[in-house]
Amino acid sequence: TQEIRSHVKYIEGSKPWDLALMVHEDWESEGFYLYDAPTELTQGWAAKIIDSVSKVCPIDLSEEIDEMKSEGGVISPDWALINEDPKLAGQWAEAIYMHMTGRIRGTYTYEAPSSYDLMTRTRSLETAILKSIALLDQA
Repeated sequence: TQEIRSHVKYIEGSKPWDLALMVHEDWESEGFYLYDAPTELTQGWAAKIIDSVSKVCPIDLSEEIDEMKSEGGVISPDWALINEDPKLAGQWAEAIYMHMTGRIRGTYTYEAPSSYDLMTRTRSLETAILKSIALLDQA
């Protein structure tokens, strides 16, 4: 779409970013989870973010979320195999696109559970964002 083309043009025209946070909801989820794209900058952050969020929202501890392996509420794609996944080949989400094109030093996609009340969902996302910023400040 034109909207996507404009967004890609913006990303490609900007300087590489330190951190991008994608904020989503998942109507099927049983709790909060995140997609981790670990880099040299963000190695080990996912567990700290999940720990912080667990104080305000249950974590989805399913072994598989969105047809992908999950551990402790964290999904981590294997970058070497990213184009072999039929769900992702040529259809990269924004976070994957930024990572694969070297536009970012770190990225997380947060998924709040839609079945929870608005305050819990909002607090879970706010907690994840604030923890990410604190970790970036410490880096």
